[in-house]
Amino acid sequence: AFEALKAGEYLFHEEYFSKIWATEYDFPALRKGWVVKESLPDGQPSGTQGFWINMRRSKFADVRARKALAEIGFDQYAQAEQTGWALYLEGSTDLAVLQAFAKRLGHEAAARALERPFVRYVGNQPSEAKKHFYGLKEACSELRGIALFDRLESALPKDGALPLLCWRRREIENYFCTRAALEAYAAASAAEDEPMPLFTKGETDRRLQAMREAIAEIEQAMETLGKGSPWDAGAKVSDEFLTPLFAAYFQKLGLPNLMDKKNFYDLAEHVPEAEIDPEIAEKLDAIAETAQSARPRG
Repeated sequence: AFEALKAGEYLFHEEYFSKIWATEYDFPALRKGWVVKESLPDGQPSGTQGFWINMRRSKFADVRARKALAEIGFDQYAQAEQTGWALYLEGSTDLAVLQAFAKRLGHEAAARALERPFVRYVGNQPSEAKKHFYGLKEACSELRGIALFDRLESALPKDGALPLLCWRRREIENYFCTRAALEAYAAASAAEDEPMPLFTKGETDRRLQAMREAIAEIEQAMETLGKGSPWDAGAKVSDEFLTPLFAAYFQKLGLPNLMDKKNFYDLAEHVPEAEIDPEIAEKLDAIAETAQSARPRG
């Protein structure tokens, strides 16, 4: 039912699971305002949601088993069994970017793997990924996994069961932060908002001009502050370039800012094919291979 709501197949949904309410209501339709999330208190007491461990049973007598259930959670063991593999990323925006690039490149195997993966967000901390993965693996011995991080200062350790990968550029946003992609986004948004051909060209020109002016301003500001060029592989573009860029761009247009960090993945579909780094396909290949090697029990 929840997936049908996300897909727009019906207009009302009552959520009964507190975890889904707290963690999964962050899908594109909600961010765009097409779905409204609202809590309506009725003053009625609500039952608890959880699991109670029967310590008289031998399998739960071991404190390590109870600790694993408390720290990792039964639901995650269940997901691990059902999918047979786990994906570790820095944050939810990384998953959206990977999904967008898989679609953009027509990488069907990766697109299938990323459609509804068992994903765990661990920040840029390989140790957290390993701790979680090996905790699950104690119960799911055939579990496969892969972890993908932003560029790290130190080399990643070799780990046969859990491949640890990182981007060669500073962060995933560097791969769609190009002048051409930004201008293509501006032009495409004009066509979406002004569908009448008679007026589209004028609006496209206005938005392209606003984008070019905003790029020049923020590019100059970064140089003045000694932060280098936004086109460099080592630039922190998500915070230091794209965030102020879209604030300036929409201000010039006199429109509310529709591109916060959660929506930056939209730029992936506008990167010219010639500018898509081959590393993107390499990472998608690795994810697809991991998913294909999994042995789900569900």
